[in-house]
Amino acid sequence: MPQSAVPGPTRTGETDLGSAPPPPPPPGHAPKSPQHALVDDRLIRLEWRPAHVEGNRGWGPMVQVPVMGPDRRPLQGRSLYLALGRNDLAEEYERRLAAKRIMGVGSALLLISGVAVGLSALTIHGCPPGDARCWDDRDAQLKSRFYWSGGLVLGGAVLGISSNAYSAHPVSRDELVDLIRQHNAQIRSQPGIRVGAMAVPGGGGLSLAGAF
Repeated sequence: MPQSAVPGPTRTGETDLGSAPPPPPPPGHAPKSPQHALVDDRLIRLEWRPAHVEGNRGWGPMVQVPVMGPDRRPLQGRSLYLALGRNDLAEEYERRLAAKRIMGVGSALLLISGVAVGLSALTIHGCPPGDARCWDDRDAQLKSRFYWSGGLVLGGAVLGISSNAYSAHPVSRDELVDLIRQHNAQIRSQPGIRVGAMAVPGGGGLSLAGAF
């Protein structure tokens, strides 16, 4: 005689019947969701990064670099002072940077001129044996060009050293750190809600930061 179809036991709580449910977490070890700190993207932070040095495979010693935003964009020179809201310091930085460049170009020109004057001594006329006046004139020209060449090279070297020692920043490092702290304190003290971008694993999102 025909057998009646008896419905089997039903299982609830599974979305995929073809796979076993995940094992329960051990007691006392509940999984924790990653925490992402809400950071205002207007804040300026200092990060240790390798400095770029020409001739040393592009990398030098570790230095502190001001960064800003969720992508940690480095701030240098004019952009740093503009981010701090100090347009006067940004303009002063541009003037000092132009002066530094002029000093570097002047140093190169003096060095090249000194070398050229020194090489021009090879073109001084020769003298026949026994012509005392000709030899005296030749010696005088050699001494004159030697002095000019040495003075130009020395001046170029001094100007080059001064250019390297001259800083384009209108403030010292300690004063710059104080300006960054004051800027961050002012941002944190402003009331209201700030919406910014935030990088998360597998994509991105929005972060909310506020002060009331």
